Amino acid sequence: MKHILVKIIITLVVLAAAFLVFRLFFASFQADHDGVIQLVIVDDDGTVLFDDEVPFMTHDSLFDVLDRTFTLTCAGPQYQPDETCSHGFFIFQAESKVILGIQHTSFDLQSDWTGSFLLFEIHDGSDYQTSAYGVSHLPFTDGTMIRIRKTSVSGGGA
Repeated sequence: MKHILVKIIITLVVLAAAFLVFRLFFASFQADHDGVIQLVIVDDDGTVLFDDEVPFMTHDSLFDVLDRTFTLTCAGPQYQPDETCSHGFFIFQAESKVILGIQHTSFDLQSDWTGSFLLFEIHDGSDYQTSAYGVSHLPFTDGTMIRIRKTSVSGGGA
């Protein structure tokens, strides 16, 4: 009886692990429906450069939303600036983009990746929390509040 119970437990653990791996490799990082996000962009001095609602469409990733709204500078293969954003980094078979800069009619916010970077934060209902996801995989729904903040590698910034 004990031997069968051990087999059942091992089987359940293996199935749970397989499910988690499947979700990781094949998870959708795109919007399920149209909506808007509240987007705040802050420079390294804490100055708010942009604070407005930005629309998104079904199947958009956050990268798609930002690319449609702003002029982006992404990281190339050696983390050099790439205005075409044509290079993707592959993490667990999922393509990821790294944004080094965001430009709009009223501002130009650039990081260099060695001394500064753009930090993505999600509002949890009371405050902004650092996102565990990058721009290509950050989950969002209608009404999500996202802040992008230029931050120095040494921990400074707003």
